[in-house]
Amino acid sequence: MKGFLFGGLTLALAACSSISSMFPPAQSQPPVVESGFSGYVALGDSLTAGAQSAGLTASGQSAAYPVVLSRWAGHPINAPLTNDPGCPPPLGGSLTAASCTRANPGAVVSNFALTSARVADLTSTTSASVGGEAQARLYNLVLGANRTQVEAALAARPKFLSIWIGANDVLDAALFGDPSRSTSPTEFQAAYRRLLTQLQPLGAKTVLITVPDVTAMPALIPGPKLAQSNLKVLTTIFPNLQVDRASCAASENFVSASTLIDAGSNGGVVSCNAPSALTPSEAATIRATVGAYNASIRALAGEFAAKVLDVSTLLPTAADTNVNLDNVIAPFGPDFSLDGAHPSGVGQAKIARTLGAFLNAQFGTAISLP
Repeated sequence: MKGFLFGGLTLALAACSSISSMFPPAQSQPPVVESGFSGYVALGDSLTAGAQSAGLTASGQSAAYPVVLSRWAGHPINAPLTNDPGCPPPLGGSLTAASCTRANPGAVVSNFALTSARVADLTSTTSASVGGEAQARLYNLVLGANRTQVEAALAARPKFLSIWIGANDVLDAALFGDPSRSTSPTEFQAAYRRLLTQLQPLGAKTVLITVPDVTAMPALIPGPKLAQSNLKVLTTIFPNLQVDRASCAASENFVSASTLIDAGSNGGVVSCNAPSALTPSEAATIRATVGAYNASIRALAGEFAAKVLDVSTLLPTAADTNVNLDNVIAPFGPDFSLDGAHPSGVGQAKIARTLGAFLNAQFGTAISLP
């Protein structure tokens, strides 16, 4: 998803806990039968890349659902593993000379997903055209010089292909309470059609994964929850953080974690009545946009002979998670990392199991699932 807007929050939480101990990569036994699942390539954004806790590390990449699933299938694929401290490092750390350099330079890579990618980026964006030095270094790490995700996939010539893209097309709208910041459904459909048209020569067995409801992610905190929280970890790190609890106590609005960090870092009072707060009306508009995106995905899947995996109920929503900003171990529940937006290793394994079961049912593979 978006380029790690929650680094400050995770830094605060990390002062009291260790990510590696909380969210270890999923472990499993190898399959005992031939799965029939090989030659797999994954395209997408940070949800597929394996980002966790506002950063991308080799540990997170190795726990990403495409890599986990391929191990279960007995035909493991490689991610473009980054050297420490990460690309970018988690916990709001800074890039170093080692960041975004390959820890496995000789490996043949099959997970080409990139953080912050929107659907149009898969066909058009390269290391030369993406904005910013940090993103250019990331694109070089994953794709090499001047290649798009689609060009990388065409060169890999996969038998199986999964595409999970679209969350970033609407994420800013939710984070900043501004539905106009989303990609229009018309533009989304046109970009997705270009994507599938360019990939069509592969003839790969393709799974299109639906866009999740970004208004339900735990990183969007309900006003009453914010009013009730002591925010003890955050206020220890950000002593200037202030919340107008009266504005939040009975509010139906949501405040993003990035808004809290901005206020803590730069001063000011977080109000549930601020323009950046997500209102129920704005959330409904954004959900309608996501619905239109997914309607396009389903229609295009029929046109291009692809299968659609609906993930709308796969991971817990904010309502299910019981977000607790005073819980320094897992404030967003076990399925989410410390940014409340990206899945933890536990969440990634759940996605891998769901996709594996879907492949077995739709394509007759025999992936052994734990």
